[in-house]
Amino acid sequence: MARLTRLLIVLIVTTVAGLPIAPRIIGPAATHANDISRAVVEDHGHLTILRLRGTPYEMGYQHGVTQRSVIRQWVNEEVLGRTILGMGQSHGVLLAHARQLERAVPLEIQHELRGIADGAGLPYTDILLLNLVLNRLPSVPFLPAEAPSLPPTLNLQALAFAASPVSASSRSELGVRKETWPSAARQDDRLEDTLLGYRLNAPGQAGRLRRHLLAVIYQPADGQAYATLTWSGQVGAWCGLNEANLAMCATPAEGGDVNDQELPPAILTRQLLAHARDGEQALRQAIRHDYVATFQLIMADGARNTTTVIAFGAHRYDIIEAQTGVLTFGPGQAQLASLLNRNLGWLNRDKALAALSNRQAPDGKTSGICGESTLLSALLVPSYGELWVGLDLWPAACHRYLRLRLSG
Repeated sequence: MARLTRLLIVLIVTTVAGLPIAPRIIGPAATHANDISRAVVEDHGHLTILRLRGTPYEMGYQHGVTQRSVIRQWVNEEVLGRTILGMGQSHGVLLAHARQLERAVPLEIQHELRGIADGAGLPYTDILLLNLVLNRLPSVPFLPAEAPSLPPTLNLQALAFAASPVSASSRSELGVRKETWPSAARQDDRLEDTLLGYRLNAPGQAGRLRRHLLAVIYQPADGQAYATLTWSGQVGAWCGLNEANLAMCATPAEGGDVNDQELPPAILTRQLLAHARDGEQALRQAIRHDYVATFQLIMADGARNTTTVIAFGAHRYDIIEAQTGVLTFGPGQAQLASLLNRNLGWLNRDKALAALSNRQAPDGKTSGICGESTLLSALLVPSYGELWVGLDLWPAACHRYLRLRLSG
């Protein structure tokens, strides 16, 4: 009987939530019509590109209206279906935790969240839960002892690398034999710009998450342009770049709990992309935050051709700076490093994409860098404002890439 009752509740909630609801209009309707007209939507297979302009609220509203059906489906599936009804979690308890995390979220992000909610015709609390509870890394630490443990909703595994130009003297220091240096005829193959590669895995969940994959190019009314890779309805970003020649990606790692007062890593990445004008400023802004959650933030400065990695966790951080060579982080980093180092000294964009797209390990028996659990694969070239994103479903995403540019 209890199972039947629960099933009826799921059916009723899903039906009601799926009914068309007109976006709530706050202020003159004409103003919001102008807001929507400034948004540009491009569809490329399973990847949607949004170009948003205006204030934080206006850009959020554009996001909500243009992605309305997808966001509503996302809320129905994740907030109502999978978490509250499917896992038996208390809506009130989850919302209380989201409200605690909201205190750490910058005001401009809160305005954008409200814009998304209004544009999608949903309560602000639904969008808050979607962003601050369901996009977390570890389990929620505040649940009562008698409540069942809530596993991570997004089991994310990220593999990233940063490659900076290698000079002749640096090649010698790195042990690259002189006879393997590129000849004058191969100068175009040499790495002249810093590259940042990123592959995000979601074991067991990649298929459903790919349906909501979104590339957002922000052009704020007051500030610099920047691009992020995220999901519909989300303001946080695990990876992106800005017009100040900065690219950065966060790689989640196991261990650590989210503190109720700390900024979620995906939102930290987003804020740094929005405001940092160079690598030093990004570093200063990043280390001001105290984290319990464990993750790495990789920042590539295309203007200076340098890479900085900040490893957060347990109320501390460690900094790794690299002037030249290749740095790799995450599961499978040894295999990726091997693929990249074969071309050390003349690694270019195409070879970096080939390494990210590799589907078979050197032994020919085990899987390579790209596989069925790969959610997204991207290569960022900050000095050119270029973002290369894998297209369509696996295995197509392992060899088809779309180039996005901040400039249009």
